[in-house]
Amino acid sequence: MKSKSDVAESESNGLGAATAGPSPQGVSGEFQNFIADVEDAGGAIVDKARDAAKTANGFVLEHPWQAVGIGAALGLLLGVALTRRK
Repeated sequence: MKSKSDVAESESNGLGAATAGPSPQGVSGEFQNFIADVEDAGGAIVDKARDAAKTANGFVLEHPWQAVGIGAALGLLLGVALTRRK
């Protein structure tokens, strides 16, 4: 049977561990999870960009003059927007 001082000591030890903050192993595990999530998100972004490039390439191959016209129009609009003085 535990004495009152043994119970108080074990409770204070538990309280100290609970308020000490995360352990280095816990932080390292959370960081590894974060890195894995970032890598997954990065892979999804790369896949979407690759699909968009394939779609744009298909459009340019099917409609080359329309693509040139669209590029020229976007370039003109961008040039006007950047050189506009207020």
